[in-house]
Amino acid sequence: MRTQKNKESRFKTKKIPVKQLCVMAIFGAIATIFSIYFKFPILPMVPFLKFEALDIPILFVTFMFGPVSGVALTFIVALLHAVVSGDWIGSLMLAIASGTYAGFAGLVYKKKRTFKGAVGALLCGYLASVIVMIPTNLIITPLYMHVPLDILVNDYLGYIIAFNLIKGLITAASTLIFYKHIHRLINAVAREFAKNAAATKAKSQNKDLDESDAATDIIAYDAENISARASDAATYLPDYDAKNSTENPLNSPQKSLKFFFKGGQADLDLSVVHTFETESAVETEEVGCALATLLRSGDIVLLNGDLGAGKTTFTKGLARGLGVSAEITSPTFTFMNVYDDGALTLRHIDLYRAETAEEVFELGIEQAVFEPGVSVIEWNKLDTGSARTVKVDIARTYTGRTIKVYS
Repeated sequence: MRTQKNKESRFKTKKIPVKQLCVMAIFGAIATIFSIYFKFPILPMVPFLKFEALDIPILFVTFMFGPVSGVALTFIVALLHAVVSGDWIGSLMLAIASGTYAGFAGLVYKKKRTFKGAVGALLCGYLASVIVMIPTNLIITPLYMHVPLDILVNDYLGYIIAFNLIKGLITAASTLIFYKHIHRLINAVAREFAKNAAATKAKSQNKDLDESDAATDIIAYDAENISARASDAATYLPDYDAKNSTENPLNSPQKSLKFFFKGGQADLDLSVVHTFETESAVETEEVGCALATLLRSGDIVLLNGDLGAGKTTFTKGLARGLGVSAEITSPTFTFMNVYDDGALTLRHIDLYRAETAEEVFELGIEQAVFEPGVSVIEWNKLDTGSARTVKVDIARTYTGRTIKVYS
């Protein structure tokens, strides 16, 4: 059973990232301006039906953050449009049309974030919007223009259908053409902002580091914390020379710690490849536990191995070494589990189901990696930048596991 703290940690990952709020605010403002000032009739026969480009920025948000964000932004824009313009009926039409388009397109794109998925998503949103808006126009327009329904059907129905078809096609084509370019620009700006913010935070929290060190080390080295953790775990271990000895450090379950030491000090020596042969899950966990005592805030551990190799088992040991008491479970379906009840916050990330690096960024995972704490990533698709990265390869053998730790 999961502990209460673990539940709380998981809940914390549900908070809306600052990046998402900023992007939604920007595109919401653009959509509102489009809805009020940039609208024009497509067919002169029905001048009361006007094209508004507000669906395009709303669809950008939908593709980036999902259908809920897209529909929520639609209603916010509709409310702002009503307050500023005083056109409440037009705002209602806007909310129905754009909300339908964004909702259906977002649901489809959420399941398949590829170009083909985007085409299919826009097609579904387009058809849903046309189907919904034709009867909506027939219901609301007579009230809005005081025109009898039979006259509207006989004289304008064909134009209403044509207008909705053309409007949906323009929106879909514009989204396909511009979305990737806009998304890449946002990713680049957000990535630089996250790195600069982390560097600034490192400077403010670590006055003993000079400015050049703080600029290059995204998160500061918590030397006192590491020394305390490593010393506590190493007091009963024999000296071990990682470079000159071929002894397997796992003669007893907890001898692996010295294997990582550099010159007998509490530091992680990544100048060599450390190889372990483990014969049980307990020993695999112990290697992770030993490594954890020498990690520092900002480190990224990349786990490589086939399905069932023991990556989650290794992470359980690493979590124990960080002082995490919560139950460690695989984040395959949640992408990221966060545990903050240890000496350092642990983020356990599994990107197996993420198809692209852009999808990872949309989920807010890339930003989280640069926050204080330790990130353990399976099936990595991220650029770890200047952060210290520890690679761990785990392979199944006839008698157990082979684990290699290196930089």
